[in-house]
Amino acid sequence: MTYAVSQNYMKTVFRAFIDTARLEARYEGHLAVFVHPDCVAFRDPRTVPWLAARRVELVRVVSCAGTSGPTYCDRNPAWGGGASPRPSLMRYVHYAQYLANHKGEFDVVLWSDFRDAVFQRNPFEDWVDDSQGKDLMFFAEHPGKPITASGHTRTWVQRCFGKEILDRIGPRDDVKPGTPALCSSNTMGTYGAITKFLAMYLAQVTAAAARDLKECFETGGIDQGHHNYIVYATLSTAGDLAEFAATAAVSKPVVGGTFVITPYDRGPVYTAGRVGSHFMSDLKRDADGYVLRSDGKRAALLHQYDRFPLELRAFYTNLQKRLNAAEVARGGVGADAVRPGERTQTLPRPPRRGADA
Repeated sequence: MTYAVSQNYMKTVFRAFIDTARLEARYEGHLAVFVHPDCVAFRDPRTVPWLAARRVELVRVVSCAGTSGPTYCDRNPAWGGGASPRPSLMRYVHYAQYLANHKGEFDVVLWSDFRDAVFQRNPFEDWVDDSQGKDLMFFAEHPGKPITASGHTRTWVQRCFGKEILDRIGPRDDVKPGTPALCSSNTMGTYGAITKFLAMYLAQVTAAAARDLKECFETGGIDQGHHNYIVYATLSTAGDLAEFAATAAVSKPVVGGTFVITPYDRGPVYTAGRVGSHFMSDLKRDADGYVLRSDGKRAALLHQYDRFPLELRAFYTNLQKRLNAAEVARGGVGADAVRPGERTQTLPRPPRRGADA
């Protein structure tokens, strides 16, 4: 599942994610993209037929509305009268609803950001080995910026849960680098584990909303604060936290009670943001230009690749263009064309509020 609720996403954003998933990674499983009906990409009547040819399910997000300023979602009744959460937080509601409507259809689920992610391999091929028998997998950011030194994540956790909690879940000293920040944009797990985690997550936000703690649901990026709090303060033991802090600098997955945390460069998802902005010397690429995991394999899903210099961003732009051209040469549907005689179409408009879906 991936989230593309912004109204401003151009078709080029869809190309990078979709074409690398289907044509580079050769991922044949289900691919659901949550979209806003007013997204710029759908002004091009060729977009919907192209996505259909790539076997992408478009899930219309009708509970969000764009404004001239920050985009806020409509109020969630479960979060009280004053809650106006960001789409990055509201997406957890949509994930939970979608999975409830598709019970029994998926064995393993991966949710991901959309705009800044590309595929180099099929991430589900890494699940068995990287999960180490656990049901949930969380993805750490670069250890050079742990929670207590990561400006955004530190602020999100401290603002909503307090400095005492931050100090407890982010231990560090001169020897241990500290508990790594976990990226909320990607989570992977079995269907059952993912749905339980989502229920726990939404209950946490609901509790904050009941106390009218606006900083816990209206702050941009607060979804990552909740994510780190639940993993570290709810699912982890004191022993787990000490282990996470002690081994953060080592490219080795760390196992908790029911989950595993993979380093930024070792799991099915390579979390690249901090690498591109602070630790470029840690970036490893093969002779063809693909980003590598610490074990030498090509990273499966590369997240935040746009944080890198233009050279790397250009590499993935050109990759998508090559994939698209090769697909057209094979007689398939390209991102800029439909088959002869095929009718173009636009994304159906959502029903008026109060009407039947």
